[in-house]
Amino acid sequence: MDRSLKISEGIISQVSIVFAFWVVVIYNSRIMPPEAKVLIVEDHPTYRKVFSQELSYEGHTTTGMIAHISEAEAAIHGFKESGVVFDVALIDGNLGESRDGEDGARVAQMLRSEYPDTKLIGISASRHGVVGVDLNLNKSVMSFEDLVNAVTNI
Repeated sequence: MDRSLKISEGIISQVSIVFAFWVVVIYNSRIMPPEAKVLIVEDHPTYRKVFSQELSYEGHTTTGMIAHISEAEAAIHGFKESGVVFDVALIDGNLGESRDGEDGARVAQMLRSEYPDTKLIGISASRHGVVGVDLNLNKSVMSFEDLVNAVTNI
């Protein structure tokens, strides 16, 4: 059976059917991750936007953002009181006040208290990472694929 693409009605129909079958086979053979509800704790607006976009391309939803350590406690309590749930939180180590990762550790502690089932991923350029999280990614060398894989598989 010739499966080459030629400009003729019969062959194009045949290729379209084969392509549709191929997509179904690939879809059915891949374990699709459930959509994760993600909290992004990051002081740089560009990182917040790009992280949210990259995760949305893979079916995850950003359900909250925190930009600075000074707003973290009130925001976390507000999310909790409003019934907002997070499966995963991405936490930058330095949120404007420290350069040693203490901000991220404080946020991780707050989240552990309010959301004990939420998986915490530290994202920091520091070689020490973020204390108190389930997984650390080095912001200096991570790729978007690393970020998406971490959220999907944690």
